[in-house]
Amino acid sequence: MIRLNKYIADAGVTSRRGADSLIEAGRVKVNGKRVTELGFKVDEKSKVEVDGETIGLTKSKSYLALYKPRGVLSTMYDPDGRPSLAELMEFRKERLFHVGRLDADTEGLLLLTNDGELAQRLAHPSFGGDKTYLAQVKGTIERDLGRRLRDGIELEDGYVRVDRFRIV
Repeated sequence: MIRLNKYIADAGVTSRRGADSLIEAGRVKVNGKRVTELGFKVDEKSKVEVDGETIGLTKSKSYLALYKPRGVLSTMYDPDGRPSLAELMEFRKERLFHVGRLDADTEGLLLLTNDGELAQRLAHPSFGGDKTYLAQVKGTIERDLGRRLRDGIELEDGYVRVDRFRIV
């Protein structure tokens, strides 16, 4: 017997925390019955459904490196139909998560995996993983840019700061 959230994560649907959210929202059924109890246990014979789709344990994990081109969104679904990672990976059958993201106007290397737990550990700030970005900038860089980035700046989706900064 394993916890339902681990089963969902091992099936490649989402991380364990993400699975907890799905369970609490009533989006998970086990053997035809809606389950909202965290800590619920299942076995290999259980029929588990998320949003009406039956899921099963993923036997193998996939880890893919993808060079995201400019103009492609770092998402597996865009309701506006813009180019996204999903289009680049449509030949893959398993559900993939991208680890981190790059702006549409940015190109660079991304990790994609069906290992929801690893994706969560690498991407979530609470795990303290380092990320390195190399930006090629046209024009002059202001002298105090490094200090401002280390102090933190406000972006559309929140407050961010860098640990290290250097001009190459």
